[in-house]
Amino acid sequence: MFKNKILLYLSVFGAFLLVDFTWIIFGANPLYQAEVGEILAESFRIVPAFLAYIGLVAGLFIFAINPSYREGKFFKSIVLGSLFGVFAYAIFALTNLAVIDVWTWKVAITDIVWGGVIGAIVGGIGYKLSVAFLR
Repeated sequence: MFKNKILLYLSVFGAFLLVDFTWIIFGANPLYQAEVGEILAESFRIVPAFLAYIGLVAGLFIFAINPSYREGKFFKSIVLGSLFGVFAYAIFALTNLAVIDVWTWKVAITDIVWGGVIGAIVGGIGYKLSVAFLR
């Protein structure tokens, strides 16, 4: 069972990466370049990103996927995943808006909405994968 839980986490982690990287390449990167490009790092820093993804996926398991799986409620995983994503991304976006002069409302709102979208998608995927891996 422990092996299945590790495989489950890694599968959900992979799904999160796939969904988020698609968004970053086609949506976020152009927006960030246009809105706040002067403050972006010259190159992508993988270690902090990797650590953030570990935390985000763990949070989705704790607050959305596991409770929904225990109750057998798929739709709940989508709702709780979306709420977790909104709160997590809002902390980042609104803090940046508070302390970074060039951060814009457009970027902040887009990030918060994206947090809700990716939380819902990965929360639902995590629920379905939990059913497949743990039953």
